[in-house]
Amino acid sequence: MPPLGLYIHVPFCSALCHYCNFNRGLVDEGLKRQYVEAVAAEIRAAPARFRWPPGAARADTVFFGGGTPSLLEGHEVAAILDACRDAFDVDPDAEVTLEANPESAAGHALERLRRAGVNRLSLGVQSFRPADLVRLGRIHDVSQARRAVAGARDAGFDNLSLDLMMWLPEQTIADWI
Repeated sequence: MPPLGLYIHVPFCSALCHYCNFNRGLVDEGLKRQYVEAVAAEIRAAPARFRWPPGAARADTVFFGGGTPSLLEGHEVAAILDACRDAFDVDPDAEVTLEANPESAAGHALERLRRAGVNRLSLGVQSFRPADLVRLGRIHDVSQARRAVAGARDAGFDNLSLDLMMWLPEQTIADWI
């Protein structure tokens, strides 16, 4: 059986962007705690539900997508990763990616995510053009995006990607470049 890639959807956001069709809602701390507990329980129950034999459910990647997974606290990410390791044979060198928005990607929070086991950060910058960010309904600005990249590097993230949107309405090739 080829290795699994585990995807954990985190449906919480600080603001709702008009272009996003993913399952999401505004963050509520109480609901977020309940969600983390429910997701961890669901993950732990998966091998029995799917009747995988011991060792068959090997995973080489874990991806926290959303929504805005960077709204999770380090201990919440660690609890979900612990559940993944309890339920699956997670490769010790697995790539553990977490999507983050620039406004929620601050120094100490990033350091806590790194300590929790996240080794790749995917920043939802979307654009380095202020007009595009406004049109998309993003709540960060270009300087926050640049600080988030620097902060990710400072927190020890060597594996970093940026989500950038192409072919936005009114965007020219020159704008993209």
